[in-house]
Amino acid sequence: GAYISWNGDSLGLAWSDVDDGEKQHNIYFQRLDATGKPLSEIRRLNKSQADSLIPSIARYQSGFVLGWNEVSVAAHNIDARQSRSEIAVVRVH
Repeated sequence: GAYISWNGDSLGLAWSDVDDGEKQHNIYFQRLDATGKPLSEIRRLNKSQADSLIPSIARYQSGFVLGWNEVSVAAHNIDARQSRSEIAVVRVH
């Protein structure tokens, strides 16, 4: 799903998706005007090799703050005993 927030000046849009040729989900952000017209390029925010999922976005000063869950599962093994989950947070303007 996509998540959106208004900061009084522009919309911030965040989502998780898988790029072609990659196995993990990544977090993306784009700033839009009130009509939905892009004000910035799409930016990939995560830098890890973990699956980055379920972004949240909130207004922060003149920009936005985003948080998401990063899940690492050993060799994509479904066994939850071998998984690790962390929270990542980033501020964007």
